[in-house]
Amino acid sequence: MFGLGYGNQPYIIYKHEDIERHHYHIVSVRVDEKGRKINDSYEYRRCSAILSALSRKYGFTVGKGKKSAQKTTNMSARPNVFKGFDPRIGNIAGQMKSIASYALTYHFTSERQFRLLMHSFNVDVRFGQMGKADGLILTGINPRTGEQSAKPVYIKDHKISVDSVSRISADSYIDSNDRSVRQAGRIIKSLLPISISESHYRHLLANKGITVELVKTEDGKIADAVFIDHLSKCCLGIESIKGLNADMLDSMSHSQWMIGATEESVSADRNKDYPDYLELAIMALGAEQSRRHEDEDIMRKGRRRSM
Repeated sequence: MFGLGYGNQPYIIYKHEDIERHHYHIVSVRVDEKGRKINDSYEYRRCSAILSALSRKYGFTVGKGKKSAQKTTNMSARPNVFKGFDPRIGNIAGQMKSIASYALTYHFTSERQFRLLMHSFNVDVRFGQMGKADGLILTGINPRTGEQSAKPVYIKDHKISVDSVSRISADSYIDSNDRSVRQAGRIIKSLLPISISESHYRHLLANKGITVELVKTEDGKIADAVFIDHLSKCCLGIESIKGLNADMLDSMSHSQWMIGATEESVSADRNKDYPDYLELAIMALGAEQSRRHEDEDIMRKGRRRSM
């Protein structure tokens, strides 16, 4: 600061670490106490010369600039939304923004379902206010501990907003008689009797491209559930699945499912090879293509598809 002429000026230094590229912001006053403007001629060159001198004195390496750092970060810490949030990847804000953007391509019928959908991708969502605008406040969850592992990030993108969530909620309608809903329901119900624990049930569902978010009371009672079919990108409330309700799941947790499963067995289940959502997306694309071919055949024969 002295080298640039700001040594006697008030200034603050703030460390910015909500993204992988940790850096500092320095804010000062360009007019001195006598009202004279501090010389800013050739400021970039002067900064470079000062940094070079300091690097030789203290033995640190001078960075190659913001664009180079961003390029390196983007290549080495690119978020994979299909696997959910992972603090080890870095680029915290970028990960959660990508996941939120991807989650908004799903069908959900309430803000609550959107929260549960995001939770399945290891991100907690709050609807908050920054200034005069409402926005999404996202917090990453460590998938290995289940605990929050990053500072909250406020999303200011108009494409990822409270209005976006509300609009999709209002426009989405889940018909329990729809073929994809009935098919997912059959899978969900058929796997329940053969599951031996909650974690085992989750594992069986995941192999079919479905995850489940169980809503429990303080005493552990299962009060509600939302099943997320990643092939059709639909959030299915338990009420949309005929022949299944929260009481049945809660009854399973006290009977057929092993009570008091050890942390080691749950951890072992988690370490099994769960399907990658990227593979599920590819499967969904293949299913959609098959459906289109079938529709074309039906149209050629002059018949309409029945749902």
